[in-house]
Amino acid sequence: MDKSIDVYARRIVAGKLPAGKYHRLACARHLRDCAREATPAFPYRFAVDLADRFVRFAEKQKHYKGRQWAGKLIALSDCQRFRLGSVFGWVHVETGLRRFRTAYNELPRKQGKSLEAACVATYLTFFDGEAGAEGYTAATKRDQARIVFNDAKKLVQTNAGLKQRIGVHVSNLHHTASSSKLEPLSADYNSMDGLNPHLVVLDEFHALKDRGTLDVLETAMGARLQPLMFQITTAGDDELSPCGEQHHYACQILEGALEDETFFAFISHADPEDDPFAEETWKKANPHYGLSVNPADMRALAVKAQHMPSAAAAFKQKRLNLWVNASSPWLDLEQ
Repeated sequence: MDKSIDVYARRIVAGKLPAGKYHRLACARHLRDCAREATPAFPYRFAVDLADRFVRFAEKQKHYKGRQWAGKLIALSDCQRFRLGSVFGWVHVETGLRRFRTAYNELPRKQGKSLEAACVATYLTFFDGEAGAEGYTAATKRDQARIVFNDAKKLVQTNAGLKQRIGVHVSNLHHTASSSKLEPLSADYNSMDGLNPHLVVLDEFHALKDRGTLDVLETAMGARLQPLMFQITTAGDDELSPCGEQHHYACQILEGALEDETFFAFISHADPEDDPFAEETWKKANPHYGLSVNPADMRALAVKAQHMPSAAAAFKQKRLNLWVNASSPWLDLEQ
């Protein structure tokens, strides 16, 4: 990877690529950490080989959805290389263990979050050198938890090398020699006792109504040396929800108001003062604008949003990744 993520981070910070406040701050944090390497107060280093190892793994997998994508090898975008390279590249100087135990990824829809998470889940469960690794996909509902799991299953089924190594069942992927498995979880957190996760992918985090599932899974990871809670979500509509609290926590870290060296935070969004119907705003909020985000689709949604207050709230929340209060939807007062 030759520290290409540094190049991306510098371009974002310099304003050469469109980005919202917290996108820029995430890149600034990375560059600041790079400058702190090899100093007594900062016990971490960036291992280019480990970041590159994950990228090479992901880019050997194939898309299976969409006429324009199905059958083609995955090519991670610069933004994905930055986020995922950061998660896998930063390690402790002395132990070599991963720095980040939580990765909070908040992006608009259509950024490829589920397929990306499936790559993370397959890699960490079966190729991280963890004996007896337990990987789980979780969400508010089992059907939602199965989305990332089914993507991971499809990755295995369409890759001859993975298919030889990993057994496939309806609700289980497993590697017998290492006693490792990947499974979707049910929505009932009372049935999660006894889990010992090495990895948890928490999908659609904003939909969690209470902290039950999150607390059970976080505490269950304590026995592992380098577990990862990989959270993916769009913006929500309740800032007092578990995801709202996590969003606020991530913002504080990126703003430098508090320090948590084990928490990776990335938020891609429009800024509140931006014109929600300007194409430059759409590019700012969507790192994959013109790739997996169709400009024509954005224009059609924007036209509807300009004439329907409820659609405007959904457009800002789901497509611009702005937190919208459900009890006070955005209104065009002039109209």
